[in-house]
Amino acid sequence: MQGILLLNFQFGMTEKAEPVWIKIKKFVREINQFYLKNPALFEIDFDRKGFSWIDHNNHDYSIISYLRNGITQTIACVHNFTPTEFPEYIIRLPNVRDR
Repeated sequence: MQGILLLNFQFGMTEKAEPVWIKIKKFVREINQFYLKNPALFEIDFDRKGFSWIDHNNHDYSIISYLRNGITQTIACVHNFTPTEFPEYIIRLPNVRDR
């Protein structure tokens, strides 16, 4: 595994904080399962073929998008760094078969 997320809420943990811990634990479990089920996220980590930008210059919306390429799978990743939703936002995906 590439990264480890360590969380420790033992100090000052109250009964009200416990549901937050349960939600975080569930979130981390789901993220780990997603990561393991999608080899494009890790198969070609140390080669430039494993990553390519779709758009890294969208300063107006603060959105970046890129492809993670695996041996048999490609995943488009889109990150919105604002609290605003853009339901009409269009991302032009390249034809990955042409690579």
